[in-house]
Amino acid sequence: MKTSTSLLFILSLALVAGALQPVGTAIANAIAFTDVPADAWYRSDVEAAVELGVITGYKDASGGFTGFFKPADPVTVGEALKIAVLSAGYDTSRYASPVGDYWTVPYLYVANDNHFSLYVSGNPPSTNAPATRAQVAALIADAFRVNQTIAADQTFYPDVDASTSYAPAIAALTRDGVVRGDGNMQGQTAAHFRPYDHISRAEMVTVAMRAKAKYGSVSSSRSSVSMSSISNSSRSSIASSMPSSSSSLTISNSSSLSVDQGNPASSASSSTAAILEQSITYSDSGFSPSMVSVPAGTKITFVNESSSQITLTADKNQSAAGFATSNQLFSGDTYSFTFTQTGTFGYHNAAKPSDTGTVIVK
Repeated sequence: MKTSTSLLFILSLALVAGALQPVGTAIANAIAFTDVPADAWYRSDVEAAVELGVITGYKDASGGFTGFFKPADPVTVGEALKIAVLSAGYDTSRYASPVGDYWTVPYLYVANDNHFSLYVSGNPPSTNAPATRAQVAALIADAFRVNQTIAADQTFYPDVDASTSYAPAIAALTRDGVVRGDGNMQGQTAAHFRPYDHISRAEMVTVAMRAKAKYGSVSSSRSSVSMSSISNSSRSSIASSMPSSSSSLTISNSSSLSVDQGNPASSASSSTAAILEQSITYSDSGFSPSMVSVPAGTKITFVNESSSQITLTADKNQSAAGFATSNQLFSGDTYSFTFTQTGTFGYHNAAKPSDTGTVIVK
């Protein structure tokens, strides 16, 4: 992506270099991205992010670095969230112990507990979905706790107004010189922000490093959050973000529900047993959410909302007894299964094998 068509940022590289102390030199020395040219406009920010331990690039099956950063690839919501949280200096270990082992869970707890705007509603975005520029602005502004109070008549872009998603975050970052928009190198307001376009991995890292230079790190003086203090609605929001927005977690008798991570089924044996339910929908774009982490005893209902028939099939050697034995679902049909066995269970649509999903049962 050329500089003239990418988000332009007006903070100088000298300011970035002065504000960021290399805390991950050993990691930085071990990582050499073969796809980040020496003269790339984003190279200094990528190097700074590596030294901070914010990014490491891609790894192979054995855990070794591949040397690829893939700067032009669209950043996902999960990746953007992780970059924003780590760049802002949050200590994820001070938050709730993760319920699942999906890699975004620690960052989702930070976002949920700090009321990031992407996660304050019951409809959070999928962590696997490509992030939009507006979503990235919101994540950065919320992670760095930016003052988003903007005068109602203060506008910066013709394609951003009061009805635009996360308009206050976009305006605040523009006001503070962290983002600028497209196509202007002379210090005047750029033509367009393109709030609903996707943003590349290189652009995401550059935004984060500019924010780091401008705002520094958030205060780390917060107490740990125990699992028992996380509300059921918060757990629902986190679960539905792994990685989509269309799941629904229903908890009956939730006021009397106690969560015992050592024995997820313990509450189900009491007289006030909680009935856990999770919905997974299938559309023409695949399963949503494509990954869920649930306690043992959870009933999951698959709903075919696509325009065609699907064949829900458990992956080989990963199936729970009786789960998804090539169940054919016409448009509008549902299939339910209660997972009582712990483990990781993969499944797919046999009619379109590239559409896959995973259920993690704790």
